[in-house]
Amino acid sequence: MPLLLCSLGLIIGVLVWFPASLALRALPGPIRCAVATGTLWQGRCSRLVAQEVPVGAIAWQLRPAELLGGRLSLHMIWWLEDDHLRGEIDATRDSLTLSSLRGRLDLATIRSLPIWPAGVSARLARTEGSLRVERFEGTRRGGRWVDLRGTLEGEGLEWQAQDRWVVGGVRVILGVDRPSVGEVIDTGGPLEIKATLFLEAAPTWTLEGSVRARDAAWVPRLSVFGPPDPLGRHRLSIEGR
Repeated sequence: MPLLLCSLGLIIGVLVWFPASLALRALPGPIRCAVATGTLWQGRCSRLVAQEVPVGAIAWQLRPAELLGGRLSLHMIWWLEDDHLRGEIDATRDSLTLSSLRGRLDLATIRSLPIWPAGVSARLARTEGSLRVERFEGTRRGGRWVDLRGTLEGEGLEWQAQDRWVVGGVRVILGVDRPSVGEVIDTGGPLEIKATLFLEAAPTWTLEGSVRARDAAWVPRLSVFGPPDPLGRHRLSIEGR
């Protein structure tokens, strides 16, 4: 018993006193912390850099008890100017779980992060607006995201093609009936959207439902989905990656 107590004391001591600046040297090569304060247990990186691009600041607080079970668990807050996310992170050797994630991000901030494949980056470059995150959670296991739940809401969305297309607000509610399947609805604006989003095979996704124009400017644009029904609704059936 004395040996166990000494071991626990040593672990707690390391967490309390080990400098964050040294701990963050273990970050993968493209990511580094230019300015770190605090300790491994409770610290802050005031200038996080990914591929030489500043990506904001992050603060964290570890849960030491979880380490005894081989799990890394912490509360995290990330921010960049007016954008912010906060939530819980749990990591094991085989998985990474995000939970209680909430915050708001401008799409200009999202597309500035150097983490996107070329195809996704090109689509983001044409999109304006912001994203609100509420009670979002999911687990990355085996190279893909599973068990996705929570609410994502796009606000003031616009798409820049040859003309500027105002989309308005769109809300995605995941996990009401089963994980990684969600309801997609508009929150008012030029389009009426009612659809189901399937992310069970993420990163592949499928959107099935209907869309109707409230704004006359959208009527010819929706012709790509085929002729409308008597109520003016077009069938949505889109797949992507």
